[in-house]
Amino acid sequence: MERKHLKVLVIDDEEDVFILVKAFLNKGVRAKYEVQWANNFNHGLHQLMDKKFDVVLLDYFLGEKTGLELLQKAIKKGCDHPIIMLTSHNDPELDIKVLKAGAWDTSSRIRLMQIILNGPSIILLSEKNFFESCKEKGISMLISARILQILFA
Repeated sequence: MERKHLKVLVIDDEEDVFILVKAFLNKGVRAKYEVQWANNFNHGLHQLMDKKFDVVLLDYFLGEKTGLELLQKAIKKGCDHPIIMLTSHNDPELDIKVLKAGAWDTSSRIRLMQIILNGPSIILLSEKNFFESCKEKGISMLISARILQILFA
């Protein structure tokens, strides 16, 4: 069985997050991951607009600017990547703003790190068609565990 090749972009100003995500994804058995890192707002926007990714993990705090600002600017320029916004804590009001701005889902960084460090018991579903189908049907992916299923093998 040939493994799928999936491209993941991590936009985070903290390299530790990128290193953990990349290390974990490299253990995937169902897919081969190409994980790229953008460490600031401008680099992240450039990557989003110039390359294709199967999924993007976007941190909310990016130094002087926010991931929400980056998301809004990227979508205004035509970005259609599946983007998951990572926040430092659970904030339902922020989640709603992010989802209305066009993110596919939100997840706390703590939840993401728990999954990475403990290893998920979920297998990878990761088909962009799944995202597109949900978006076409107006289904909001409010439960971050569902979206994380798509990321991790």
